[in-house]
Amino acid sequence: MIKTSKNYYLYRISSFISTFLILTSTTAIYSSAIASDKLSILNSHTNPRQQPKAQKIGATLTKQIPDSPEITNSADIEKIQQVSKQQNATIVQYSIITDESIVQGKIETQESELYIWVIKPTGEMQFRKVDLKAWGKVENNSFLNLFGKNRRRHAARSVEAKGIVTYDKPKNKSWKFDLPKLHQVLIEPIADLLPQKPEERVVFIPQGELFTVPFAALQDAKGKYLIEKHTISTAPSIQVLDLLYQRQKGRKDAKPFVPKHITGDELLIVGNPTAPKTPLNPARDNCKPARLPGAEEEAKNIAEMFQTQPLIGDAATETAIVEKMPQARIIPLLSL
Repeated sequence: MIKTSKNYYLYRISSFISTFLILTSTTAIYSSAIASDKLSILNSHTNPRQQPKAQKIGATLTKQIPDSPEITNSADIEKIQQVSKQQNATIVQYSIITDESIVQGKIETQESELYIWVIKPTGEMQFRKVDLKAWGKVENNSFLNLFGKNRRRHAARSVEAKGIVTYDKPKNKSWKFDLPKLHQVLIEPIADLLPQKPEERVVFIPQGELFTVPFAALQDAKGKYLIEKHTISTAPSIQVLDLLYQRQKGRKDAKPFVPKHITGDELLIVGNPTAPKTPLNPARDNCKPARLPGAEEEAKNIAEMFQTQPLIGDAATETAIVEKMPQARIIPLLSL
C-alpha cells in the first residue's frame, strides 16, 4: 500500500477543483489566425463563431465584479504579464494555425503549425513553434488524429455550384487520445520553460480542439503523468482567467476554497457507497453496479491521514451525506 502526504492530496484536490470550476463554466474561445507578427497573433486571433461565447462569459463575470473593465477581444502583453504575476502562475497559451484546400469539391482543413507562448510570473515571455506538417510526415499521421482515430477537426464541407456549403457527418466520433504523442507535441517543446516544483501552478489556455485535451493525464516518454510534475489548471482565455481571479479576490470575508491546513472535522470523505439496483430494461432484472474496493481503500487512506471516519458502503447514504455537508469544507467523493 502506497501512502501519500497530506499536502499532496490538498494540492491535487485544489488543482481538480479549479479545473472543474472553469471547465463547467465555459467552452473554448480562441481560434487560429495568421499574422506577420507573433504578438499581433497573440492579441488578435479570435474565432468569430466563438467570440460571442467569450463576450458572454466575460460580461457575466464583469457584472459580478464592481468597477471591473469591460471584456475586450484581446489582452495586451502587459496585461498578460500582470495576470501571470498576480496569480503566481506560468501561463501557456496555444494556437493552431491551419491551411484550407479544396480536394474533389470539398474544403479540407489541415493544421500547419502550432504556436505556443509561455508567460512566467517574472514577466518573461517565450515563444515556441511546432511544424505540424513536418511532424505529420515523420509520424505518418495528422496531429488532430491524436484526438480520435480517423477523426477530422470538422466534417468535410462540400462546395456546390451555387456556392452553398454542406456538411457531411463525421464517420467516427471516437474520443480516444494518444497521451504520449500529445505530450510530445504540446509539452516537450516547452518543457524547459515550465516550473520545476510540482506545487507551482501552470495554467493552460488551449484553442479549439485542444480544449478537450486532458492535460493532467499527458504522459512523458517514461510514462510519468503531467499532474505529477505540476499543479494544473485550464482556462478559456486570459480575460476570463483574470476576471475569475478578481471575483475570488473580492470575496474578502470568504474562507479560502482550499485551505493550507485542514482538520478531519472539515472533511467529508465518501467511498464506495452502496448503489441501488437500477432498472435498465423492463424485460430484464434490475442491474446493480459493481462495488469499487479501490475507491473504498483510497477513502480509508485519506481518513486515516486526517484522523477522521469516512462514510463507506451502506453508511454512505444520501441522507447521511447531505446531513454532514454544511460542516464540510472539502468533500472527496470516491464513487462511480
